[in-house]
Amino acid sequence: MFPHIKSMLHKGAKTVMTSRDYIYNRARKDLKESAFPLLKEAKVVIDVHKLTIREKQQILYNHLKLGKQPRGFRSEIKPHLEMIAGHGRFIPETARRLSDPLFTKDLFLDPYYLGQFVEKREEFLQEVLNSLDPDSKAALALIHMRNDRLESPIELQTSETEALQRLGSTLGGCVAALEALMGSLVLLTQIGGDTVWRFKHPTIGDAFASILVRSPELLGIYIQGSAPEKLVTQVTCGDVGIEKAVVVPRVLFPLMLERLSEFPKGKNYKSPFLSTWGGRWALHSFLARRCSKEFLEMYIKANRGSLDHIVKPGLMLSAMAEVALVVTLNKLGILPEEHRRQFIATVSQYAIDGDDLTAMNNKSIRTVFKDEEFDELKERVRSELLPRLEEVRENVELNHRLDEPPEEDMSSLLETFDTLTFHFGDDSDAARIIDRQRRYANEWIGDHTPDEPKRKPRKLGNLEKSEKPRGGRSIFDDIDDDVSSGEPEGEPV
Repeated sequence: MFPHIKSMLHKGAKTVMTSRDYIYNRARKDLKESAFPLLKEAKVVIDVHKLTIREKQQILYNHLKLGKQPRGFRSEIKPHLEMIAGHGRFIPETARRLSDPLFTKDLFLDPYYLGQFVEKREEFLQEVLNSLDPDSKAALALIHMRNDRLESPIELQTSETEALQRLGSTLGGCVAALEALMGSLVLLTQIGGDTVWRFKHPTIGDAFASILVRSPELLGIYIQGSAPEKLVTQVTCGDVGIEKAVVVPRVLFPLMLERLSEFPKGKNYKSPFLSTWGGRWALHSFLARRCSKEFLEMYIKANRGSLDHIVKPGLMLSAMAEVALVVTLNKLGILPEEHRRQFIATVSQYAIDGDDLTAMNNKSIRTVFKDEEFDELKERVRSELLPRLEEVRENVELNHRLDEPPEEDMSSLLETFDTLTFHFGDDSDAARIIDRQRRYANEWIGDHTPDEPKRKPRKLGNLEKSEKPRGGRSIFDDIDDDVSSGEPEGEPV
C-alpha cells in the first residue's frame, strides 16, 4: 500500500496512521521502512499518562458533550467530573467509556464507584488483551503461570510447554512478543539479582486472568498462575451451586490439590500466628463451602493428617471454619467415625466447662451428634456445669480486659446463660441458679461501666454569608446543556 499512499500525499491528501506502540514495535520487523520514510520521520508519541489536568478535563468534556449520554446522565455526573479528570489513573479511554451508555448502564454515579471505574479499567484492558496475537497472549500466559515473575532467559516447564501449544505459540514467538510488549504491557526488571519479566501493572494480570477463566480449555493456565488465596474465593471444585463461580472440572482436581498445598499461610496479617490462622481459615472455608464430595475425598486421601486438626477446633466455635468443614464432611458421609467422635468430645467438653456452649444451640453442629450423644451432653451440663456456674462467672469477671467495655467482655457469658435457660428453663432449680448468676453479671457490668462524660450544651451561632465567590468557572458548567451545531445551547458562537 505504500506506493499508493505516497501518490496520495503527492496530490495533497492528508493521511494520519496510528497504532499502539506494542503493535507497531512488533510490525516494524516485517515492514520495509525505507519504502516509506515518513514512518520514521513523522512519528509522534503521545503518552496518555502525562497529560495536564486541563487537557484531561477538555478530553472528558468533549467526549461527554458529543457522546451518546442523555442530558439527565450528564446532569447527574456533572458534580463528579473534576474528580474524574483529576484521578491519577484517568486516560482518554476512560472518557470514551463514560460517554457511551453501554458501559455505564449499571454504574452508580457516586465518588466511590466512579473512582473504581477510573481506577480498575479492567474491561478496557480485556478488550486490548483479547485483540493481541497468539504469541503475545502466550507470552502473558507465561508471566501469569509464574505468578508475575518469569525469569529471563526463559526455561520452560512441562506444563508451560503444553500451555503454549494450547495457545498456538512457541518459545521463540513468546520471546519476540515480550520484546514488542516491553514498556506497554510488560516490564523487564531486576529482582533479587534475577532478571524477570513482569506485568507492567497488576491490573493487567487481573484482566488477563479474567480472559483465561472464560475458556474451559485455558482454565488450567489460570489455576497454575493464580495465587491460592485468590483461587479459593473464585473457583469451586465441581459444581456445588454457587452462582458466578468458576467450576473446576474433575480433570483439573490434581492441579487444584497441588495449588492448595502451597497455601499454608495468609498474607494479610501482621503476626505469624494470625497469618497461619488466616491461611487455615480461608482453606477450610473453601473446602467446606466450595468443594464437591469427590474433590473432598481426594483432598482427605492426600492430606490425611488434616482431619486430626479440624476435629479439635479452638474456642469461639461459631467462627471456626474447621467446624463448618467437619459438618460438611459428616453430611456427605466421608467423615471417619473415629474423627467424628473426637469432634463430639472436644465441643462437648467446651460446653461442660462453661467455656463455649455453641454445641448446644448450633443446628449445624447438632447434625454431627447422634441423639443419645446430645442427650448425654445435656445431662452432663446439667450435673457438672450448673453447680459451678458461679465459679465460671467469677472467672470471667476476674479476667476482664481493661481495654474492652464490660458489657462486650461479658457478652459470651450472657449468651451462655441464654442457652442454659433455653434447655433447662423448665426446671425451677436450674432456672433459679441461672437467673441469680445473670443478675450478678448485670450488676457487675453496671458497676464497671464508666459514667457518660458531661457535655456542655452546644451553642449554635449564626451562619455568616461569604461575600467571596467560590472559585472561577468550571469547564463542565454547561456539560448538561443541549448541543446545537456543535456549540452549547444558549451561548453565542
